[in-house]
Amino acid sequence: KNTKGKQSAMGDSQLLKGMLMFAKPYRKLLFFSLLLTGFIVIASLAQPFIIKLAIDTYIKMNDYQGMMYLGIIYFILIMVSSICTYYQNNTLQFTGQYVIYDFRQAIFKQFSIMEMAFFRKHPIGRLVTRITHDVESLNQLYSQVIVNLVKEVLILIGIIALMLYMSVKLTLICFLVIPVIAVVTFYFKRVLRNTQRKLRSILSKLLSYLAENLSAMSVIQLFAREGKQLELFNELNEEHYRAGMRQTVINSIFNPSIGLFGNISLALLVWYGGRSVMDETLTFGTVYAFTHYVRQFFEPLRGLADRFNQIQAALASAE
Repeated sequence: KNTKGKQSAMGDSQLLKGMLMFAKPYRKLLFFSLLLTGFIVIASLAQPFIIKLAIDTYIKMNDYQGMMYLGIIYFILIMVSSICTYYQNNTLQFTGQYVIYDFRQAIFKQFSIMEMAFFRKHPIGRLVTRITHDVESLNQLYSQVIVNLVKEVLILIGIIALMLYMSVKLTLICFLVIPVIAVVTFYFKRVLRNTQRKLRSILSKLLSYLAENLSAMSVIQLFAREGKQLELFNELNEEHYRAGMRQTVINSIFNPSIGLFGNISLALLVWYGGRSVMDETLTFGTVYAFTHYVRQFFEPLRGLADRFNQIQAALASAE
């Protein structure tokens, strides 16, 4: 009971801090991934700006040599981004596997020194869920979330800086939907966390019930309780199905909503940017670059929505 109370009182920051302690021995690999992230972000952000320069400067001046140089630079940026992404993904996957290996070793070592009373109080199926399913959920935190979260945040910061540099007014118009996104995100954070927690709890009950019945099948058959036990299993399975469907419905609403706001922002950009081009207050290259940056801006936001779901799953497993 005391352990359960401590878990309930433990905040998200404490849970994340505890999980990140397992990644400390592999901080060099994480630092290398972050270094590659810097190159990926620079290469990604520079590409639309190069196209803007080509449209506004070299195409107007019929400068074929300048266009050739820009084409070479553009090609180099694509290659740098692809190579860095490849090595970053491999490094993150290796790091995630190393950390999860240490996690399982630590959990099994802890189980091996627990008193027999602990195993009488906690069903075996629930403990198996802790070692397998919950630990695998934490794997995503180390192999996908940590570094990719930093990359997406850096991309957002870089996009905002470049857009403000090109046109402050057009940037503010494109970001009118940001407050709405913030409200939606904070709302779904609470709903998703509760759903993830409930799903983990039901899964633990289901696996515990299954393990207990399989180990005592001879006794169940001896007392002719097959039908009753199957009925109880179907109730737990139905409860797990409903919890999983609720999680699916929430994700199917939250993730597309980010894309919807992105399309609204793009529509505002086309409306105001097109009028500004006709009034000659903005160049066509600037509006073209903005369309790319708006798409790039909401792409990381959709990625952050996925990371958000993974973080909530990892925090529920960590509890």
